[in-house]
Amino acid sequence: MRKRTTAVLAAGLLAVSLLPLHARAQDPCEREPESFRIQVRVNNNNVPEGVEMGGQNAETISVCPGDTVEWHFTGKPFEIRFQGRGPFDAELAPSANGKVSGTISGTGTRGKSFKYDVAVEDGGVLDPVIIVD
Repeated sequence: MRKRTTAVLAAGLLAVSLLPLHARAQDPCEREPESFRIQVRVNNNNVPEGVEMGGQNAETISVCPGDTVEWHFTGKPFEIRFQGRGPFDAELAPSANGKVSGTISGTGTRGKSFKYDVAVEDGGVLDPVIIVD
């Protein structure tokens, strides 16, 4: 009886170990919605140079449906522009009080990447990416 139990247990462990990694991994979006605060970084001429979060490069961020993304820049008015439909519940309005924000949609966004532009008035343009897990 002991040999049979050990053999069944070993077969079960082998079967689990052969599952693709993504089948065993926890869904990264099985969590409460989060807020992502992105700072637009510009040079001395107010031309955008990059985006960062907590002092780290945020050229590519991974988010989940229900998350809120906020971009902050107080130098000049700015917009976040997507080619086509972005990953948000609604169109993003131009900056108000140095901020643009939106909530990631739960419909048709998972598993996609969304390239966007940060357009600063009388300045340049950046092209970071949002990935919806």
